[in-house]
Amino acid sequence: MTGQLIYPLACVASATLFACTGPTPQTPEEELPKSAPRYLELGDLPEIQSHGLLRVLTINQVPRAQGAASAHFDGALLDAFARQKDLELDWIHVHRAGELVPRLLEGRGDLIVSEAPLTLGERRRIAQTVPVASVHARVAARVGESVDTPASLADRRVAARPFHEGWEAFEELRSDHPGIRLERIVDTVTERELLQRVADGRYDIALSDDRSIAAAIDAGLPLLPGLSIGRPRLLRWSVRPGAAALVAALDRFLNQSQVLTAPRELFLDDLAGIRRRGTLRVLTRNSPASYYVWRGRLMGFEYELCRRFAKKQRLAIEMVVPPPEADLIDWLLEGKGDMVAASLAITQERIERGVAFTRRYHQAVEKIIARHDDPLRSVEELGGRTVVVNPASSYWKSVERVQRSGIDVTLEPPPEPLGTDEIISRVADGEFDLSVADSHIAALEMAWRDDIVARVDIGAPVDHGWAVRAASSELLAALDGFIGNEYRGLFYNVVYDRYFKASEGGAALPAEARAEEQLSPWDDLVRSYASSYGFDWRLVVAQMCQESRFDPQARSTNGALGLMQMLPRTAGQLGFGDLHDPETGIHAGVKYLAWLRDRFESDLTVHDRTWFALAAYNAGYGHVEDARRLALELGLDRDRWFSNVERAMLLLSRPDYAQGARYGYCRGREPVAYVRRIRDRFAAYTRTAES
Repeated sequence: MTGQLIYPLACVASATLFACTGPTPQTPEEELPKSAPRYLELGDLPEIQSHGLLRVLTINQVPRAQGAASAHFDGALLDAFARQKDLELDWIHVHRAGELVPRLLEGRGDLIVSEAPLTLGERRRIAQTVPVASVHARVAARVGESVDTPASLADRRVAARPFHEGWEAFEELRSDHPGIRLERIVDTVTERELLQRVADGRYDIALSDDRSIAAAIDAGLPLLPGLSIGRPRLLRWSVRPGAAALVAALDRFLNQSQVLTAPRELFLDDLAGIRRRGTLRVLTRNSPASYYVWRGRLMGFEYELCRRFAKKQRLAIEMVVPPPEADLIDWLLEGKGDMVAASLAITQERIERGVAFTRRYHQAVEKIIARHDDPLRSVEELGGRTVVVNPASSYWKSVERVQRSGIDVTLEPPPEPLGTDEIISRVADGEFDLSVADSHIAALEMAWRDDIVARVDIGAPVDHGWAVRAASSELLAALDGFIGNEYRGLFYNVVYDRYFKASEGGAALPAEARAEEQLSPWDDLVRSYASSYGFDWRLVVAQMCQESRFDPQARSTNGALGLMQMLPRTAGQLGFGDLHDPETGIHAGVKYLAWLRDRFESDLTVHDRTWFALAAYNAGYGHVEDARRLALELGLDRDRWFSNVERAMLLLSRPDYAQGARYGYCRGREPVAYVRRIRDRFAAYTRTAES
């Protein structure tokens, strides 16, 4: 099947295209990038691949540059899918939601990605993927104005559009809280324009949704997310009804990959709110000095210290690793994490941005990194040389100080976002001239490689601290108390020596970790069976590590056997025998996980369906359903695991809640911890192993 260019004066009938008798109507220039060929295509995935383009119809979503990721949340997912299928993305934006389905059916696009709800009639004319995400109606206000309860909306002007999906639920809220003042906004005002007016002070509060608010905050608007309104709405991608292969490929991709890319909730609360959520979110970097994976284990100096703090606070810990190009302080201020632990230098510039630092928990000297045979011996010899460091790091400011002292050194960013260890590797390979690293990072690198050297100090020792938002005074006090008790104590010294002292079992670990190409001895088997059942293989390896630590002879106290710790009775019902055989054990476990996943509603988001399946693998399907029913009674979202159903699951170990549950008592902490540990390990695996 072949697509037809729009340029010709007449269309030809074919198996792919409809026939026509006159000139093909032109697509307005602003709706199709000039660099993209113009054609009609009504075929399936093979025909789309013949053009090399995946044409994505959306509303007012113009990518920053042709070929770059869209600012739209779905852009990252679609970029990954397009790369997998050797396609380029072609974002085509239209001005009205009503244009999307007609253009798709005319062959002017291959996929609809939009948060605008489709009508029942439109949905009947198209095919749709599994749910990609859910969107919640939510209010937003300017930074510094809390709007997280109905009472906080009293006597405030809330700007809202009558056609917004949360309008009906908002009207119900107003009937219960008549003090809320409403300002109706015409529907031609876009979500972004509405939120901009709140940021500018024209409106007190706006009724929007969590994804639009997060995108506005990412774009720099000084807003805070507030009270959620009503029930969430599931979002799906839309495809032509005859494109069965494209739908199947998208569904398979989403089932394997979308678990990690669900939108993050933004929280700006202090320690009391963190305790209510039960999880401390730590922003860090994926590096041997901070946080990494080795033989299935989560490791790192910052990780071990933060995990000890969280344990003392009776909190779970979630390590959040932004992309290399993202600024950790920006993510903290936007509410994507609760603290930063990444060997941050305590600087006045960072404090002025709105953060507070803990007392010092580490100190280092910044050193020039050169190749092992480089004759560099002093700062003065930097004249005429080029130093490559990340602009967002403290190293950049340090080299600028060297420049201001009169030394003619060139300062450059890397050509692409890179971590400090990656920059050091490129110095060793001769791609970069010089770089800068803290002394402890330099020592860690030199413990396992002999092709670099760190001889020259620039500046005085630098204090490192953990960073929190300036308003998080309770968290800051707790962290300061922890550091005061632990700094240079027994636990601290043992952990520090493990990572930064060049001794056996110490700093050599990261080198071994880098040298390993596999996550487990069973990666090839897992890849095969995970793909067959629609899972990301790294998720299954993360679960296997949690179940058996990769030991095929493992046996639990309740009789579960093998790599995936299946009960022989359950495995027998699925048609499997010897669970100590690695291939049998893996196949049985993956098939059982898929069976559990398929027992939950198909219209759940992919990620939450996965978390529910994992919780059921650990605690049983009946207990998870009990927790979902209890979540609904408590006013939580029964279709979301984290911060919702998991909270209800914890209550099922209490007699007053267990006696009303259909399946009775459940040790709720076990499935909650089980899912979180697998999720965190899976996230770490995706940064070290290709999909």
